[in-house]
Parts: sequence; C-alpha cells; structure tokens
Amino acid sequence: YCTGSKGLPTTQYAYFVTRQGEILHCVPDEVAFWHDHGGYPNYHISIGIAGYWHKQRPPDALIEGLARCCAALMQKYDLPLARVVGHRDRALAINVRTDCPGWYPRPVGAGWKPDFDAALAALL
Repeated sequence: YCTGSKGLPTTQYAYFVTRQGEILHCVPDEVAFWHDHGGYPNYHISIGIAGYWHKQRPPDALIEGLARCCAALMQKYDLPLARVVGHRDRALAINVRTDCPGWYPRPVGAGWKPDFDAALAALL
C-alpha cells in the first residue's frame, strides 16, 4: 500500500500485523515516520494492520496479534496504557479526518476497540 499506490520509499509502520495475527517488524523502532499527519514530533511507534476494518470487525487473530504487539512494546518501553492510541486520536487534534483504525464506535467505525482493549488487558 505505502510503497505501491502511495509511491513512498518504505512502509510507514515500524510493525505490521497480518490477518492471521503474525507480527512483522518492518523497520527499527527508532525510525520516525510522518504517517499520522498530526504535526507531532515523531516519537511514536506506528503499527499497521492488514485490511480495511473501518466498517467491519477484524478477525480475532488480528486483534490478538495487535494486542500482543502493543503489550510487548508497552513492556519494552515502560509505556502506560494511555499511550496506546489510534490514528484518529492523534489526527483529530489538528482537524485531520480519518476513521483509521476503525475501532471507534459506529457510525465512525466498526466499534471493535472493546475487543482490542480486552485482548490487551488479558496480556498486561
């Protein structure tokens, strides 16, 4: 998606979670990306997920893989739960419209954040 249709030189995610829940480490955590368009200093670690889950719930394996990835990063960098946010959370602060990652309640998204929160809580 990023290197093909967007024509970017690399992925815009440090990690990528497949539909099957596999976690791919794409680039070093220290590499900063612009991808959230939020105007923030790029001190975040971006995680992409396979698919377009804005209007439907992703597979359990993907949600569980995303939770495992977040839990591992939280432990590695001693991050509080409040630092685990979606793209929309950051973008709305500067009036950039996005439904990504789709976990927000309807009608914005498919409303799967409680499932993600439960999967993450089970790992913490």
